[in-house]
Amino acid sequence: MNKVFKKIWSQSLGCIVVVSENTKSVGKTSGTTGTIALIARSNNYKMLTVKGLAFSIAAISGSTVWAGVVCVTDPVSGGSTATGVIALACGINNAADGLNSSALGIDNEALSEATALGYANKAKGSYSSATGISNESSGIYSSAVGSNNIASEGYSSAFGYNNTASNINSSAIGYKNTASNVNSSAVGYNNTASGEDSSAVGFENTSEGDYSITVGYQNTASGTDSSVFGSNSQATATGATAIGSFSIADERDTISVGSKGFEKRITNVADAINDTDAVNKRYTDDKATETLTASKGYTDGKATETLTASKGYTDDKATETLTASKGYTDDKATETLTASKGYTDGKATETLASSQIYTNDQVLSVKQDIAAQHKYLSINGGTSAEAIASGDNAMALGANAAAQGKQSIAMGDGAQAIGEQAISIGTGNKVTGNHSGAIGDPSTVSGNNSYSMGNNNTVSGDNTFVLGNNVNTTAKNAVVLGNDSSSNRENTVSVGSDLNQRQIINVANGTADNDAVNVSQLQDAKTSAIETSNTYTDTKFNALNDSIQNYLQDNGQRFKEIDDRFDRQGAMSAAMLNMATSTSGLQGKNRIGVGAGFQGSEQAVSLGYQRVINPNTSFSLGGAFTKDENSGGMGMGFSW
Repeated sequence: MNKVFKKIWSQSLGCIVVVSENTKSVGKTSGTTGTIALIARSNNYKMLTVKGLAFSIAAISGSTVWAGVVCVTDPVSGGSTATGVIALACGINNAADGLNSSALGIDNEALSEATALGYANKAKGSYSSATGISNESSGIYSSAVGSNNIASEGYSSAFGYNNTASNINSSAIGYKNTASNVNSSAVGYNNTASGEDSSAVGFENTSEGDYSITVGYQNTASGTDSSVFGSNSQATATGATAIGSFSIADERDTISVGSKGFEKRITNVADAINDTDAVNKRYTDDKATETLTASKGYTDGKATETLTASKGYTDDKATETLTASKGYTDDKATETLTASKGYTDGKATETLASSQIYTNDQVLSVKQDIAAQHKYLSINGGTSAEAIASGDNAMALGANAAAQGKQSIAMGDGAQAIGEQAISIGTGNKVTGNHSGAIGDPSTVSGNNSYSMGNNNTVSGDNTFVLGNNVNTTAKNAVVLGNDSSSNRENTVSVGSDLNQRQIINVANGTADNDAVNVSQLQDAKTSAIETSNTYTDTKFNALNDSIQNYLQDNGQRFKEIDDRFDRQGAMSAAMLNMATSTSGLQGKNRIGVGAGFQGSEQAVSLGYQRVINPNTSFSLGGAFTKDENSGGMGMGFSW
């Protein structure tokens, strides 16, 4: 009885089967016995949908005999074997060696609870599936679909051509993609997701950092919790985000929209409301104008106040000086000039200091204010729940995946795409919003037209885009970027949270009113405002100083003229006195006298005539002369 068989008629199968030589026949019989051999094709019997001879092979081991079902389409090339319990092998050189295994096609191999379908596929992992050409699924609940794909760890998925998903819950979809770490995803062409919980989507992207994301063309995210969206961009620091082409984010918790030589403008920026909001160029210009206007008003007021006080003080002292003697006038003139200069200098210094402090405060305030239609594909994961594509033209891939919305896509263990045209890629993602998507795991998107790219995100607002991890936002029309970022206001872009702000670096100079401005541009605006304020202040004070100097020069000239006139008056008085004195005591009736007088730098001469009319009566006249002034007089004298 060593592998000896005979052919008998099976009433239950409706065909001739190969059994142990000890089995009794019921109905039609065939007397052929011997070793296992291929049976030529018969036109009298059909099994399944393949035209060929159906038979069972009994594996004899002790007293227990198990049989699998085999169908062969080419007896020349070689048959298939089904040695497992409740196993199915159909085609050429297929082997269904495990319990509940299935191998259909050519050169396929399926072990326990696995399915291999196509050509040269190997389904080695429990509850795994390998479908297409040269695919291998060796992890439990793993799936390899397409050509030359490898899904080697538990719950891994490789779909397309030449993709490798080599770690638990990893997914590689498209062409030549590699997902090598836990919960990693690589979708598109030649993408690599090597970081834990990382995602690489697009063309030749690399996500090396844990929890990192790359989307687009030839991007690299090497920092933990880093994100890159665009082309030829890099995020190398922890929590950094690079957006656009040739952008580099190499500082922790920052967002970069460019790099040296590739700076870009951020346009359509709304006016800032909170302290950590970005500001646009119009907002900065308005604040600079407010600062300049306030500075000019303050400077004008102080200048007018200073000039009025100076003029009043000077006029009072000038009046007082003119009513006093020469010495008093000289002293008070000096005192007036000194006091005026001190008062003016003090007020000028006070005004300039106040203006500069006010301007700096205003500029600081400005600076602080300154994201092929088909019905469905359902892959049975053995004892795990099936992938269900219940929506029209929907697709579900992975254990427990559910695509319920019309034209929705669910890919990954437990992924749910419930909304219309929703996309859910990754483990445990749930997308209920219409036209929304989630890539990563496990995230929830309930808003319409909203997307989440990253892990552990919750997006409930419509038209909101989230790039990062651990984000929970209810805002509508918002963009939230970076790890642990938040936003609770509509129509905003957030790059951090109340306790975790980030810088936006490599920002080009803003040109339109709603553009963001960089620190250099803000400093230039500050410097321009200060320079304009200083120039205005200097001009006002220079004009004030010129006015005071002219006023003082006029007063000095007036004082000098008064001094000179005092000297001339004194010289003429001395000359008249000496002329009169020189004729006193003379005995003649007619007397002529000449006198000279001197005072300061002035000289005077006098000439006089006296007539003695009688011993008791006389008449006199005379005059005194200087180079600028003359004086004269006459008189009568009586005695008794």
